[in-house]
Amino acid sequence: DGIAEEVINLLASMDGLEVVARTSSFTFRSSSLTAVEIAPRLRAGTILEGSIRYSDGRIRVSAQLIDAQTGYQVWSQNYDRVNAEIFEVQDDIALNIAETLKLTLDESSRISSRTSAPGNIEAFELYLKGRELFNDRIRLRAKGLHEALKYFSKSAEKDPGFAKAHASIALVSRLLTSYDDSLNKEAYLDAAETSANIALELDQDSIDALSALALIEETRGNIANAVAMYDRISLLGRKESNSAHWSAMLHIRLGYFDELIEPLTEIHRLEPFNEHIGWTLATAYNFSGDPKSAAKVLKGLKHFSYRDYVLGLCAINDNDFALARSYLRDVRMRSGQLPAVFADLLIDGLEDPAILEDAAQQVLLAVETGELTELVGFEALLILGSPHVFDLGIDPLSDILRLQIHTQIWNNWAIAVRQDPRFKDWVKALGNAEFWREHGWPDRCKPTGPDDFECI
Repeated sequence: DGIAEEVINLLASMDGLEVVARTSSFTFRSSSLTAVEIAPRLRAGTILEGSIRYSDGRIRVSAQLIDAQTGYQVWSQNYDRVNAEIFEVQDDIALNIAETLKLTLDESSRISSRTSAPGNIEAFELYLKGRELFNDRIRLRAKGLHEALKYFSKSAEKDPGFAKAHASIALVSRLLTSYDDSLNKEAYLDAAETSANIALELDQDSIDALSALALIEETRGNIANAVAMYDRISLLGRKESNSAHWSAMLHIRLGYFDELIEPLTEIHRLEPFNEHIGWTLATAYNFSGDPKSAAKVLKGLKHFSYRDYVLGLCAINDNDFALARSYLRDVRMRSGQLPAVFADLLIDGLEDPAILEDAAQQVLLAVETGELTELVGFEALLILGSPHVFDLGIDPLSDILRLQIHTQIWNNWAIAVRQDPRFKDWVKALGNAEFWREHGWPDRCKPTGPDDFECI
């Protein structure tokens, strides 16, 4: 858990050492320090592996370096400490490895576990429990995040100066506005912003706090501010998969796809079991016109709730309507379940453009009669690629909690949606158009005058 995370951060800051693979995305358990493959630029590849055991207030960490080419052990060490010395263990492991490999720590970029450590070991233990739930949010959803928030809040109460606890409160509070529709969205956003600013006062380079502020700005439609936060994280020079995932999803919402493939592929190679990076990469692949690569990545995801839904979109993009039908019948969309009869209706309309308009009208009627909720109808019309999606009067900022829904305006076959005059109002409300003018236009859009543009 936290020990493994901190050791990896310290290793990544070493001059001459590069983390090239991780077996998971910070989903470490207290029973083992999951193997991490590292490739020093100054010598052959090396694997770090070990285990962590807790007993009667003490911690025992066993670590060893193995030469990846020969299989021989390069270095090994056992650490027996009381729980209060957990941070010294982290530093000792990293420093011993550095000495063994004749490496030096880059003090300018190094994250010192001691300076970021809480003064209260109980606060740290509470933080670790919350972090485990937070890391497993793709499976545990809102329930896990609510439990994580309790642990992080207790951690901050135990040690008000613990920056990571406040930053984690900020992240969870913001994420809950997407995972739990029953919450007062603005109240949670305000609470998240407050906690993020507290964390930054304690640690100006807190990636979690900066990520939380970026997500808050994005939710409020302040796209340029959100991108600026991610740029600030990038300047820190530290690879962090959560912020990379959120930044990529924001750029996908803005219509940028192709340039994301290479960096996301690299992160996915480093962390092949990170499902957030997996489905972000798959989304970029699909919009870039490579649905087969997208489907290959998606099929490796075990806990992604919307896997079949995105696989259905990939199948549509690949013109495999029979496969799309099998995925979309009774599928869980981000707005709710799509009944099989409507999945069939949508696929029928996509297969035969002559009846597409009738399919759209039937979806609108189902919303009017209450057979479908407005958001389910909205998402269904996005799948259909029908400009009637704008007939529902959905506000892109206040009515849509799950921002990933916005990405579907870029479905490859939905040209009619993007050429409808109301599409311009939609992207202006999101702040996209203003961002495009300042930072560059995505491939599917171009300016047609000082105050106008068109998209295909």
